[in-house]
Amino acid sequence: FIKDIATKALGINDLLIKIYYPIGIYINLITDFNLLDLIKLLVLNISLFYIFILLASKYYFGIISNSRNRKIKIEEIKDKSLKKNSKIVSLASKELKRYFSSPIYMFNTSFGIIIAVAMTILLIVKGGNSFNIILANYRVSEDIPIYLLYYELIFFSLAMTSITSSSISLEGRTINITKSFPLSEKTILNSKILFAFIIEVPLIILSEFIYFISFRPNLFYIVSILLITIILIFLEAVIGLINLKYPKMNATNDTEVVKQSMSSMISVFTGMLLFIINIVLLVSLYKYITIEYIIIIEIVTLILLSIILYYILMKYSINDYRKITV
Repeated sequence: FIKDIATKALGINDLLIKIYYPIGIYINLITDFNLLDLIKLLVLNISLFYIFILLASKYYFGIISNSRNRKIKIEEIKDKSLKKNSKIVSLASKELKRYFSSPIYMFNTSFGIIIAVAMTILLIVKGGNSFNIILANYRVSEDIPIYLLYYELIFFSLAMTSITSSSISLEGRTINITKSFPLSEKTILNSKILFAFIIEVPLIILSEFIYFISFRPNLFYIVSILLITIILIFLEAVIGLINLKYPKMNATNDTEVVKQSMSSMISVFTGMLLFIINIVLLVSLYKYITIEYIIIIEIVTLILLSIILYYILMKYSINDYRKITV
């Protein structure tokens, strides 16, 4: 059955295959598995991802730097606001430079994003039933709507992505330079949250819009998926700043910080717990109220949790940042 689908797809998508060669290799793997094709597919995708990182690190920061040097004439009040924002952007660009300079940091914190992108491509290539086929292998026989499955995919991917959980530890001795700047600690912490958005939003939102165009979910699910995306990126960024409590400033390498630090473990397990609670609520409540109401309850709860944790971060974590010494 899968071979028949792939054979039809091969005929329909000839033009697409010419434009993006890896899709052709992928369809060949479905119809006739070959180890050499698998190696080619892995090498091509890893190479394209690496080239993207190189280009981003080479050109993106130049654009940010040039934008800061422009002289804009506006009222005095707006000028103050612009200066405040430019400080956050400058700090976020510094975080980005550190991020792109560490392959360990990049690949370990982008795992969830890669899953979301890969599964979106899988849906486009193999169709909406592909999720249920995968679930059938785990003895889940119910025909779950594709819209709900995609919502849960985005929830899982973002809950398992913690960009900020290593950001303070990876500063190392350079944190003393940041502390010497005439900046408030709140601005520094807000820049780390902005940094998480800059890393996660582009690929996630692009994947979501491809999904929206291909499957055309109703307005409720479109809004729900976009909301849960913004909320979870913000929430995980705030949770990741538990790094203030458990900094590891004298690590010998990035692997020690990203994979073996207490803050990374807490962030990952917290994200996993959020996803499990989400599934438990869905399973236990869907007999009594509709799935749409369950999603609304989740979103409202996560918004409240985000506000509370952000308030705690800004009120009580400033002293933790000041105490960090190298």
